[in-house]
Amino acid sequence: MRQPAKRSGSRRVADATAGFTLLEVMVAFAIAAPAVVLLARACLAALTATAVSVRYNEAVSRANSLLCDVADDDLAAGDWRGSGNGFAWRRRVVAVDTLPPLRPIRVTGPYTGGTTLYAISVAVSWGASDSARQVLLETTRLGPATGRAP
Repeated sequence: MRQPAKRSGSRRVADATAGFTLLEVMVAFAIAAPAVVLLARACLAALTATAVSVRYNEAVSRANSLLCDVADDDLAAGDWRGSGNGFAWRRRVVAVDTLPPLRPIRVTGPYTGGTTLYAISVAVSWGASDSARQVLLETTRLGPATGRAP
């Protein structure tokens, strides 16, 4: 057990047992270093997860906006692509089935010649090829018939 340093008047006199030895300090660092490394890794993982979450939220917002851009009255089958701000997108509209006009009901407006069920998918991707990520939103909508479905 260590003895406290002796006092001589108002000045403290250190003896050989006061303070920590170099070996004790090195053992303390050896114990604390893994804890500091684990804490740094946890902080880095949290920052990375936050950045990925922000990108996912932005991608979902972009995909939802691209889905909303498809108007019911001008629905047509096709494939569109674009990119911007680190994101690439693809919107695909496919005619799934064409229904004949309803009879004997008289219908006026854009759907007088029957209706077509369209499958709409929007994919938004980002990131490098080795760590690429993608969000895919899909829906269906009814639109005016434009011919027989494939």
